[in-house]
Amino acid sequence: MQEESQNQVIISPLTDPTLQKLGINKNKEWRQKLRNIRLQDELEFPKMKNSTILDVFDKNTQIDHLPVWMMRQAGRYLPEFKETRKFGTFFDLCEHPILACEVTLQPLARMPSIDASIIFSDILVIPQAMGMEVKMEEKKGPVFPEPLRELEDIKRLNMNPDVEKSLGHVFDAIYLTRMCIDGNQTLYGFCGAPWTLFTYMTEGSGSKMFSEAKKWIYSRRKESLEILNAITDISIEYLSGQIRAGAQIVQIFDSWAGELGGQDYIDFAFNHSRRIALELKKSHPEIPITLFAKGQMGNLEVHFQEPSIDCVGIDYSANLQEVKRLSSQYGKTIQGNLDPGVLLGSKDFISEKVKIMIDTLGTQRYIVNLGHGLWPSHDPEHVKHFVEEVQRYSNKQIQSQKKE
Repeated sequence: MQEESQNQVIISPLTDPTLQKLGINKNKEWRQKLRNIRLQDELEFPKMKNSTILDVFDKNTQIDHLPVWMMRQAGRYLPEFKETRKFGTFFDLCEHPILACEVTLQPLARMPSIDASIIFSDILVIPQAMGMEVKMEEKKGPVFPEPLRELEDIKRLNMNPDVEKSLGHVFDAIYLTRMCIDGNQTLYGFCGAPWTLFTYMTEGSGSKMFSEAKKWIYSRRKESLEILNAITDISIEYLSGQIRAGAQIVQIFDSWAGELGGQDYIDFAFNHSRRIALELKKSHPEIPITLFAKGQMGNLEVHFQEPSIDCVGIDYSANLQEVKRLSSQYGKTIQGNLDPGVLLGSKDFISEKVKIMIDTLGTQRYIVNLGHGLWPSHDPEHVKHFVEEVQRYSNKQIQSQKKE
């Protein structure tokens, strides 16, 4: 985004009241004023009115319903998002704190009872910070015009970028969002897992075979690990910045974890996500960390037994009985796992699937979500029904258990 566009004044009924409270006027200085406030040593945030997600991690705190939110809950399925896209490209929105906040708030305006918001951004901002160009192409997704293919391509990477300078706009958006939601939801920050980012950086886009990424790790192991370690270091600093700006829980998305098996998954994927979690726990021990490793449901025990991971994300292929057993054995929170396709069915069908899922996984140590992100084809009314049905049915079950 050009500097003039980055400082563009946006009229937003969702963010304007908070900007006024912060004393930020809609002039060309707004962006620097927002950053100056965010960079203060001691930030004060609104008192929590709905801490249901955070309460799940405290066995001594009772909840009245299971917390629920959805991956990609801000985005292309919402008509209002399509209106916001008129201001620029996908990454233009990510880079403009007011627009990113606006998009984050849009699903909350439709579903005010939802228990979490997740900042509108993209996992690929880290490769961008490392100097790689990323374009978001319609119907194709992210594309890297110049992916890493040869060893000399590594020289193009900035292995130690200034994270505040490169990604401060994300931190600004997080701070503004935390102030706007006013304690009504828990705010998630996130990053892509190093392995998933590595696949995009080497493949150049999504892939069916992942031959380029596997060529790197199997024939250039040393150099691959150097890149993965650099991504890991940046991710640690990036998530730390998100937490300082107001993120209350963070999630590591390993979308392509299922492309590796056995020890390769441990060496090239899990160990790097684990190091992110371990380092964050040193500086932010109070912040829950979720790892969502899609396609690794046969390797769940590795995730459950890792002390630095507080919540294990499960996709829609998971065996729920096994998930329940592991959650009980390790006393760990789970998140998931409704197939997003279910939301294409009738409302009655959605209700039945929600009932089965909650009856199987129970009402303790459980954050309800989908097994992957929302789709552009989803009906917002069906999405809203899913949220309301989770809260209604889980409340009914919890109240029934109290009477027993």
